[in-house]
Amino acid sequence: MGYIVFVHGTGVREESYLGSLKQIQTKLEQLKKKHPELGSWNVAECLWGDELGAKLNLNGKSLPDYQGTATRQQPGEIMQWWQLYQDPELELRVWEASEPAPDFGPPTVAPKWKAYDAKLKAYRPSSEVQEVLTTFSLTDDWQLAWEEVVHPDRVYQQAVQTVTSEQDFQALTRLVLRAVMAQATIQSQKAGRAAPPAVSRDEVIRKMAEEIAVPIMGLRTWLAAQANKTAGAWHKTTEAVKASVGLALAYSGMVSRDTITDKTFRFGGDILLYQARGQKIRAYITSQLAGLDEPVVLFAHSLGGIACVDLLVETSQPQVAGLITVGSQAPLLYEMNCLTSLEAGLRLPDHFPPWLNLYDVCDLLSYPAAGVFPERVQDHQLNSGLPYMQAHSAYWGEPEVWNRIAHFLTTLPID
Repeated sequence: MGYIVFVHGTGVREESYLGSLKQIQTKLEQLKKKHPELGSWNVAECLWGDELGAKLNLNGKSLPDYQGTATRQQPGEIMQWWQLYQDPELELRVWEASEPAPDFGPPTVAPKWKAYDAKLKAYRPSSEVQEVLTTFSLTDDWQLAWEEVVHPDRVYQQAVQTVTSEQDFQALTRLVLRAVMAQATIQSQKAGRAAPPAVSRDEVIRKMAEEIAVPIMGLRTWLAAQANKTAGAWHKTTEAVKASVGLALAYSGMVSRDTITDKTFRFGGDILLYQARGQKIRAYITSQLAGLDEPVVLFAHSLGGIACVDLLVETSQPQVAGLITVGSQAPLLYEMNCLTSLEAGLRLPDHFPPWLNLYDVCDLLSYPAAGVFPERVQDHQLNSGLPYMQAHSAYWGEPEVWNRIAHFLTTLPID
């Protein structure tokens, strides 16, 4: 009897592990029916995440006011700016998509929007505003961003054509300035400069808005009117915008830092923990091999593949007849000289067993290995056609994966 030991990847805990394990067991039983010579193989567990994976050992004391739930929330304005720093013209597209089509009027009369368009394009920041931009090294970035956003071929040109009143112009001006500030900040950060704090950023936008379109009402009344005007636009186009950005959470208007932490820290934490204290995880894998009948094949996903490669490089495991990795980053870490067990340029040791590496071109976390370990690895490329995060966890359901596993198992040099 032989055993396929399933070693999971980063962020996995018991509930999700058992779901994958059940699917793997089912697929192996189906494979046995097609390949009777595989009838003696069974699946064994190696669930290291619950015992050794990343956890908040002090219940989140390193986080500000952590409560471990979604009870604390960030203001919606922070999330709106988060979106703008990803997509500076987002609000302009929302405006343009939600406003009525422009009415150009009689051919002999210039449309109202043209005067507003000319007024906006003629704007130059005052010396007072320039001084603030200079403080944050944003002067050049602001000018480049202005030219990019306020451009005849950009969404601004469609948005401004819907302006028919001074109130419209005041509202659109603010959205344009927010877009330009977001674009300028992105450019500045790419050059290694810090983003301006929210207070300074918002003050610059306020001053510019006053210089371009001095509100005829008080500022508070103007902002309230602008908010009411754009509320409908946000409501009508929320679903389309969600799809374009791929983060529905942000469109509740608020988001909790605690929620983000709870959902993500295990994924990144397990990786960091392995790089710092991976010997405990490798020792756990070794302990799971004890008592298993030979031959044993390690079947490892993602970070589990890195751990198994390190283990088999560092120690000879005579009962391990083969290694199968799926969605593994071990080849990349080796090339970057970040693989714990083997410096870049060194060869796999002679005791390293036969290795089948399966990677999906749609999975951004999977890498071919044959190029970095010549003549020691069998690579097989897949194309699931799935988005990358779905692709990274879809190997168990891919028929070609099991065809390759069947071939690998039947050709192992087992006495």
